[in-house]
Amino acid sequence: MKNLKPLVIVGALLFFGAGCLQASPAVKSVAEPLVDLPTPASIPTFKGFGELPGITGPVSAGKITLAAELPALTQKITVLRLRTGLPNETELKNVSNSVGIPSGMVGALPETKQFDLAWFDGQEYRWSFHAAERQLVFANLNSKTSPLTVTKLPSNEDIVRAADLFLISRGVNPNLYRQGLVYPDWNLWWRLAQERNFCMNRDTVKMVRALAASIASADGGLPALAKNQCGQAEFPTQQTVRYHALVDGRDVVRGDGSYVSGAEITVDAARSAAVSGFITLYDVPDRSDYPAIGQAQAQQMLMQGGISGVTGDITVQAFDLVSLQVDNSNIQPSAVYLVPALLAKGYRLNADGSKKTVNIVVPLLAR
Repeated sequence: MKNLKPLVIVGALLFFGAGCLQASPAVKSVAEPLVDLPTPASIPTFKGFGELPGITGPVSAGKITLAAELPALTQKITVLRLRTGLPNETELKNVSNSVGIPSGMVGALPETKQFDLAWFDGQEYRWSFHAAERQLVFANLNSKTSPLTVTKLPSNEDIVRAADLFLISRGVNPNLYRQGLVYPDWNLWWRLAQERNFCMNRDTVKMVRALAASIASADGGLPALAKNQCGQAEFPTQQTVRYHALVDGRDVVRGDGSYVSGAEITVDAARSAAVSGFITLYDVPDRSDYPAIGQAQAQQMLMQGGISGVTGDITVQAFDLVSLQVDNSNIQPSAVYLVPALLAKGYRLNADGSKKTVNIVVPLLAR
């Protein structure tokens, strides 16, 4: 009888745990299988991404003068690798299960190669998400109701404010981007033209309308102006606001020295509303240290034009530490690395005495 007491206690606990005191019959518990969730592989702190892609650029042919000293450089640099938005194994299984795809088709260890979504938000906007690039693309379904051109533009501040409000109202983190800039800057172009007594004639207006009807940007330059046969000025209704990417506190640039846009919002100047654009949703990047070039080698590369292919007589006035975007499409899914680089900022003196802004990129990764 002594050994029976513990058995009675255990039996009572099982009795209560099984819900036997309730009026409804007990339900037999079925154990759920344990699932091993994938854990991200740890990245070595030094050369953790292996051999990085080669960084090359066109040969420069210019004379470079330094009007500023190079900043002090370190012996090691931290290379970043941007994370994609592709679902991992568990997330892919959850998504496939939610839309009714049989688990046998997905497999035990699936690897997502591409993942895109498209939807309508019920507020006049059509959206798509491209997971590999973590990029959202949107368009307003009523944007075609506005005229191609307007006779007066809002200020750049008002245009940027409309784009800012769109991003903030959609919950986008503004710390991932620099302050928005209107590009091309039609307001500045028109103000400088008027100061020099230029105006728009019929041919100028035709060019403005052609640019307004084109989906391409005005990177090739704005229309030629006139000094006679002046008419009513016109400007494209759709104005683009660019937000430079800001990852880990640094600007992101290409090899030619141009800045990578983290977001671009096109604003309808007639309605002060965002009508289209894209937004890159940056995540916390992976990181690993790599050896860096020394001060002397950095200056030598700079005097040779870096990887930017510059020409002419260039004067360097300032330096920034930035991240050079390096793509590796030889692997699947492709990878994007951000390599610390020196951005030399200056100008090229033209034959007519005018100055053109020039950026020179010097990657700091040792080879």
